Amino acid sequence: MTSCRGKTVVAFALLAACSNRSPAKSTDGSRTSARQTAEIEPPATVAPTIVTDRTEYRATVDMTLTRLTVPFRYTNAGPDTTFIPFCKSPQPPMLQRWDGSNWTMVYNPYHTLCAAPPVGVAPGASVIDTLHMIAARPGGNFRPVFESMFVPGYYRLLGMLGRREGTLPFEKRVSNVFRVVW
Repeated sequence: MTSCRGKTVVAFALLAACSNRSPAKSTDGSRTSARQTAEIEPPATVAPTIVTDRTEYRATVDMTLTRLTVPFRYTNAGPDTTFIPFCKSPQPPMLQRWDGSNWTMVYNPYHTLCAAPPVGVAPGASVIDTLHMIAARPGGNFRPVFESMFVPGYYRLLGMLGRREGTLPFEKRVSNVFRVVW
């Protein structure tokens, strides 16, 4: 019979070592833990064109994957048609996490190269879709990766939205802020 006792001790030692990172600084310069950083509320998005259906979602996390489902609606508030990249379905948005002072990219969906034309969204029109995120935990060989070890916190979606002249301005591609819990 094989014993796992030594492996368990090594696993706990690694977890303890990883948890002793230096704390982040809060906006007032004091040190905060990852849990406290998740509680520092970010600034609200002014007049978001991407709006989620709720302000809080529950992620499921296991040893290898993080899963999150976020329904959203994009409304073209501009005077010109906007475009969403398309390859068998509209390209899903990216996900950003508030780290207490900045927005950081934590999920960028993997896309195959595709020559399909983009989906046009006329002025005033809306597109309803859902981000179905299934991402690997950091440190593995799988893609896409959810780039944060600490899941609970404030998030927003970042869409790849464009117009004939190029990508829409950043403020026209971000969603409202929402919380993710586990």
